[in-house]
Amino acid sequence: MLRAIGSALVRLLVAVEYRCLMPVLARSPLQWAYRVTAWRGRLNARWGRDWTELALGMRYIAERSARAYGSFMPDADAATLKAWVVERYQTVAREELDGAFAIAGRFDVLRCDLSQIRLALSQKPAHRGLVVVMSHHDSFFVAMLAIARTGARVSLMTSDVVFDERVPAALRRFTRLKYQAFESQMNGGRFLPTSQFAHAFFKRELTHGAVLIVVTDTPAAARPDRGTCVQWLGQSRKMADGAVRIAMETHSQLLAAHVRYESPGLFSWRCSALVDPDASMALMTTQEHREQIFKPLAAFLEQVVYRDPGRWSAAHLLEDFPPCE
Repeated sequence: MLRAIGSALVRLLVAVEYRCLMPVLARSPLQWAYRVTAWRGRLNARWGRDWTELALGMRYIAERSARAYGSFMPDADAATLKAWVVERYQTVAREELDGAFAIAGRFDVLRCDLSQIRLALSQKPAHRGLVVVMSHHDSFFVAMLAIARTGARVSLMTSDVVFDERVPAALRRFTRLKYQAFESQMNGGRFLPTSQFAHAFFKRELTHGAVLIVVTDTPAAARPDRGTCVQWLGQSRKMADGAVRIAMETHSQLLAAHVRYESPGLFSWRCSALVDPDASMALMTTQEHREQIFKPLAAFLEQVVYRDPGRWSAAHLLEDFPPCE
């Protein structure tokens, strides 16, 4: 009985947060909105209020994230690990604030220098697609918005797990509105969860020279025919490789990219060199070919995590990566 009451209270508070607080923050002065969001992230870390924790009704992300940070940053002391965990929750809260700005139509407050993006796109042949590989680090939504601002047609491969019925309804509604708002800026591109329909749509887009963003720093599916071995945070691990596979299938080029939050509303852009899957790979098996393609992309994303460990919000997944023998 008490547990049911507690669960109902949590969902009520979540509803107030996403239906009342987030719209207020979205219309507030930037400095104030980001300051409140930093405190919101700190409170979320204190009470274990990530969306997956709310869905499961249990706290686990802080503990798992701290173990992950400690595994690839072994010299970090307990205070540093704790600070990174707090920063991890603050990063998620800040990404949600960016989404609230999008829902409110305040795309203009999300500023990013487009010069490096334009340079990267200018190096791609117009008739070939581009697969942009990213990680759950800072806000990939702002990176996607920045690419679209160059006029490129941009799509995003998503997951529908956030719409699981166990996730509080107000949070699911907020996420759906966020997706719709960002999608409206993508020049005709789509947000689609992995499926046969989505795969066919993305392949068609890429063969017409469009851009596809894939957030790839997740464990490979537990199947022998899935995943590619890459060096990832101190160990060779099997990482989800849908980005590499679809690039090979469509003869699209790839690059790894990262957008870093610098100050309220201001972000910086970095990316790797272009990788061409059609480059000659003599005497290589298909698996070896995928590994060769993925290697520089994963290395770029790995250095991003090493630079700012606390901003990697997928740290709690690290121990789920299948190790490579």
